[in-house]
Amino acid sequence: MQRLGVILAILAFSGTGLAIAQPNAAPEILQPQDQIELAIGESRTLQFREPFEKAGTGTEGIAQIVPQSDRTLTVSGITSGQTSFYVQGPKGDLVYLATVIVAPAAGHLVKLYGRSDIKDFVGYYCSEIGCGRADLDKTLANGGRDPSEPVSQSVTIRQPIEGGGFTEKTKVYGR
Repeated sequence: MQRLGVILAILAFSGTGLAIAQPNAAPEILQPQDQIELAIGESRTLQFREPFEKAGTGTEGIAQIVPQSDRTLTVSGITSGQTSFYVQGPKGDLVYLATVIVAPAAGHLVKLYGRSDIKDFVGYYCSEIGCGRADLDKTLANGGRDPSEPVSQSVTIRQPIEGGGFTEKTKVYGR
């Protein structure tokens, strides 16, 4: 009986024996070192002091990582959202961890009141280039178009003229 106790003790301390010898340790939650904020279509290039082996994101489709060399890479915003971004060294160790936040392009919010039965207003982000829907939940669920809004039949484009004023072109689309 004493031999059995000695054998069980040896197996427990060697780590090859019983599963109850050591409880499973909980994984460590890693905190990001930085926060990178990008607009859709915007890019940032990062240069590391040491070479890296692999870089990627936790979620596909929000940000794109393109290595330029073993020390330089570019992070580009693809669509609105948030993801983690990691860089691993040659031995597989974690060299860098950041949160990437991609938002619509810089501009200002335009609110149109009285056009929706669900919300008080319909929001658009507008910049020098144009406007896009601010509340993507409606547009993504309906194939890119809010069914409660009227369908545009014509589009007017204004182009500034040097010295002041503008030219205006209207394109009419049939149903």
